[in-house]
Amino acid sequence: MRLQLLAGILLLAALAQAQKAVAPSPNLELRLQPVELQNGVPKAFTFELVNISDHDVHLPKPLVDCSSGLNGYIWLQLDFTPLKFSHKGSGFGCAADVDAVGIPIKNRIQNWILLHPCEISKQTVGMQGLHYDDKGPGRYEFWAEYRPPAINPDDQKALSEAGMDFPRAALRTMHLVYRKQR
Repeated sequence: MRLQLLAGILLLAALAQAQKAVAPSPNLELRLQPVELQNGVPKAFTFELVNISDHDVHLPKPLVDCSSGLNGYIWLQLDFTPLKFSHKGSGFGCAADVDAVGIPIKNRIQNWILLHPCEISKQTVGMQGLHYDDKGPGRYEFWAEYRPPAINPDDQKALSEAGMDFPRAALRTMHLVYRKQR
């Protein structure tokens, strides 16, 4: 029994180590910056992708608040808690080229940007472009999530062999909380 338990523990440790080796370490950092507060809530946000590596990173300009497998995307998340209960609510969505399969990587990378170490790619988008509306008084909690472009394993290998680094990891910002009184 003890031998089986020890073998199980060793197997789990080996699997955990193998997963760590496969998981890509982030070469980018996602930042969320509010732009001009109106009644206590940002009218817009600036999304920043920062090269935190010690080498160049190639990346397509991600779409903001619209899913894209081809370019990757940044999605603004909102958790709203009203001061008073209301039955009102709305949701929005957008999907662009969700399937990047079939487009050769050599064609895709032609429009990618190059970020040197510490360089930043910025996009500022207003409330309407971010698909959130004024929900009234309450607590607004925002954060952003980044999903890298879909690149099949053969293309990933070709890019790596060509000495090109690219986004591989999903990213998330810290949460920002705002209160609107009226």
